Amino acid sequence: MNKNEIKTILVNRGYNEKDAELVSADLEKIDVRLKNALDEWLQTETEIDVQVNDISIKLLIEERKYTYPAALLTLDWIYKEPKIALDVICRKHLCRIKSHKVAPNVQSAEEVFKSIGYV
Repeated sequence: MNKNEIKTILVNRGYNEKDAELVSADLEKIDVRLKNALDEWLQTETEIDVQVNDISIKLLIEERKYTYPAALLTLDWIYKEPKIALDVICRKHLCRIKSHKVAPNVQSAEEVFKSIGYV
């Protein structure tokens, strides 16, 4: 789908025009590994759970109250800039990341924060 089609769907689902414009531009460029999940949501509103580096869409939606598009874009960011994205996500208390390169063997969020010098 192109940006205008995505924007129309977002507006129909409650996004305001400005937010739909911004989000649709990002969604149009989403990583190919997330494209099927995005297309399914755009066509049927089905929310397919995808996981990248132990961060899942379900985790982002349930624990951080992200919308489905926001969760997809967060995973897209992890694909594109894993080190930066995972460090930021850890700082926002989503540290269930056992495979995180900065803290590969941690068992708790506190250990992750200590390993990256956050506490």
